[in-house]
Amino acid sequence: MKICMVCPSYPPREVSGATRYYTDVARKFSERGISVDVITFLGNDMKKSVKKDGKVTVHRLPYMEWVDKKDLENKSKKLFRYLDRLIKRKNIDLISSQHLYSWGALGPGYSLATNLASIHHKIPNILTIHTDLSDDPENINNIPIKHLFWNKIIAVSKNSAEKVHSLGVPIKKIVDIYPGVDLEKFRPDLGKKWLRSRIDVKETDILVLFAGRITDAKGVPELLKAFSVVVRENKNVKLLLAAGRAPYLGTEEEFQQLIQNTYEKAKILGIRDNIIIQPFRLEEMPFVYNGADIFVLPSRREGFGLVYVEAMACGLPVIGTSTGGVPEIITNEKDGFLVPPEDATELAKKIEFLVKNEKRRKQMGSAGIEKVKQNFDLDKKIEKLIGVYSSTLKKK
Repeated sequence: MKICMVCPSYPPREVSGATRYYTDVARKFSERGISVDVITFLGNDMKKSVKKDGKVTVHRLPYMEWVDKKDLENKSKKLFRYLDRLIKRKNIDLISSQHLYSWGALGPGYSLATNLASIHHKIPNILTIHTDLSDDPENINNIPIKHLFWNKIIAVSKNSAEKVHSLGVPIKKIVDIYPGVDLEKFRPDLGKKWLRSRIDVKETDILVLFAGRITDAKGVPELLKAFSVVVRENKNVKLLLAAGRAPYLGTEEEFQQLIQNTYEKAKILGIRDNIIIQPFRLEEMPFVYNGADIFVLPSRREGFGLVYVEAMACGLPVIGTSTGGVPEIITNEKDGFLVPPEDATELAKKIEFLVKNEKRRKQMGSAGIEKVKQNFDLDKKIEKLIGVYSSTLKKK
């Protein structure tokens, strides 16, 4: 099987949960003898390139950038032409469209480009849904899902699958497969020293970890407010924001400004000395989770939330919000807590409870490890994905 994966991000420029997942999928596919070509945006050096990432061939193209939204029609045409040539040259069997619908103004054109290439060469095109879809059927992100041709649509949660079906997509085209994590990498025995030797946190401090983009959508304003309540009576608690990059957040200067703005908000709330903001590389994240005591991500919307699974695999109790696919990961009061989105008061209560109850932290962490082994093992998910891809090829 020869696959071309078209995706809006690929390491090292972004380390979001969705990016980590389909990067792992590409690498696991290649380990099983499946040829994988990835088409994505430019790397850190901002230069066009075609290079190997292990056995995966990564094509970094200048017209795949998020930041520059000029000349959208011409960008879509260039993607189609590149796909057309690549499919002919490498005899590609299937297009895997990851996340394309959510590319904002660029999404519809790029989705159409993969559709046209699929139809022109008579090969399947499978779309994977990673985000929580809008309830508005005519939202710009929903339009490519609803109106274009996809042989299959893979949703990363049952909640997302239901929303795709509500757009009018036939149920026979939809399959839900939870993302998984590599349990050889994400495990609970890596120790706290790696992380705590790199940031200003003592062994006796209780470290609350947030991993994601430091934006309103990820609930950062609510988290800062809640944390300001927690530290009033718990001076030995620190909050680490493991800040993720996203191409649409702009330049490196804008990213640094975002970090500075967050520090200023923390200062206003009186918690500047208890906050640490630091980006980490993809391969460092298992050590980051192991160095923490509690994981919190109070997203306002979330399609799935792979970071919860990663944290649970490393033995952390997790706090998330009752939105999107998050309740399909966290069992409230067993392996973590679910709080309403944008509810800083309830969030503060749950953080403080775990800060003061080491025994419950350990119980929830142990329950999370077992759940991940049963439900979110990456190798098991890869076999399901290969099954979907293979059956789609047989029906083409």
